[in-house]
Amino acid sequence: MASLHSSIVSASVMATTKNPNSDKKPTWQNQKKEDHDDQKAMAVETVLSRPQLPDHIIHQIIQLLPTKSAVRMSSLSKQFEAAWYTQPVLDFDEGKPGDDTTDSNLQHIKFINILDRYLDYFRNDEKIKQQLLDKFRLRITNFSVSESTMVDELLSLAVRRSVKELDISIGGKHAALYCLTPKNTLNLAKSITTLSLEHVTINEDESNPHLSFPSLKTMSLKTLRFSHSLISRCPSIEYLSVSTSSMCDGSSTFIVSNSNLKSLDITNCDFFQLEVRTTNLESFTLVSESYIRLISLSKCRNLKSLNILAQNLHYLYISGCGHSVKATIDSSSLKYVQFTGFLKYKLSIEALNLSRARITLCHEEQSFNEPWEHFSSLRDFLESFASCSQEIILRVDHAEMAQALIFPENFRKTVSPPLPILKHFRVRITSPMLARNSDLMDSLTWIAPSAEIERI
Repeated sequence: MASLHSSIVSASVMATTKNPNSDKKPTWQNQKKEDHDDQKAMAVETVLSRPQLPDHIIHQIIQLLPTKSAVRMSSLSKQFEAAWYTQPVLDFDEGKPGDDTTDSNLQHIKFINILDRYLDYFRNDEKIKQQLLDKFRLRITNFSVSESTMVDELLSLAVRRSVKELDISIGGKHAALYCLTPKNTLNLAKSITTLSLEHVTINEDESNPHLSFPSLKTMSLKTLRFSHSLISRCPSIEYLSVSTSSMCDGSSTFIVSNSNLKSLDITNCDFFQLEVRTTNLESFTLVSESYIRLISLSKCRNLKSLNILAQNLHYLYISGCGHSVKATIDSSSLKYVQFTGFLKYKLSIEALNLSRARITLCHEEQSFNEPWEHFSSLRDFLESFASCSQEIILRVDHAEMAQALIFPENFRKTVSPPLPILKHFRVRITSPMLARNSDLMDSLTWIAPSAEIERI
């Protein structure tokens, strides 16, 4: 029996071992590898045809095999079939389409047959449907509209089995025609913690009270059409990634206000305007080659990292977002920045066409106990707006903060001014006495030597 066990495990490992560079091979090589895998699976079948192996051995072998091979082997006996039913991870991947149309169609037919066989296992057995599922992954590369019902049934079954991680990608010429209806497929999906969707349209019934994802922590949306309500139905979400997607309701504004969200990544989406208001957000990255014109971030009090690369961005608003933030802004079309925040921001702004900025500096307790330590920080902060050519309005409401604007003469003689090309520099200081201070005027003149200076 020990020899048999060794042969089984050895054959199983052979059947599942993958070349780490296999994904980089041309399609014909991938097909050749799949044929070789089938041959290995057949060798495993020969070993496994021996009767009545222990159940735990069968389960170990099934777990080691790729899903498609495991489906094939489940036909060996009722014992193998039962092991297949209870697998906690299912990964159905059609693979890359071949260069030859006939081969691709044949590959697709075989793949659909595997999916149909999986569904047949579950349609008439309620006990099997109660087996829990950790992960369900479905990758269809040559989707046909006639397969929509089958995909819906697969998703419904995964939800019925309390799936935790759901990963769906629908590819092919007709992929855009697949419409996922949460009411029928994802209703009561309380178990899902990770959701990844690609190449689908989501039609949502906003009046449906049962459509929610209360346990969802991570969501990735790629090449999707969706509405705001999808995000709002995820109260526990912490990580959100959206790429090459758009709103299906025709809206040009994407609003994110989930209070538990920690990380937000947006790449090349068809959003004209983006509004982010999430208290616990720590990291925000946006990359856009077109479309987006306005970004507003407010009340993101835990923000630590901000990265924006958007060459067509015109307006940027940042308010009440963290105390110490490392921010990089790169936009050749940026015209206006409105900032309300703290000196601890490490700002880097690349914006050759920036013409106007409005800055409100907030006071922090214990920030100015050692004023000399903050002159360099203040100068560096102002220099981040050095590309601004027309007007900067600087508002300082706290007396200690305003006092820090008076740079020592020795400092001014050894360091270059932060705003050398600015034409209009307007400073609003609430303290009337300090506003008339001649030293303050000398300091403002040094800050923006080419500007017309006005104290408001």
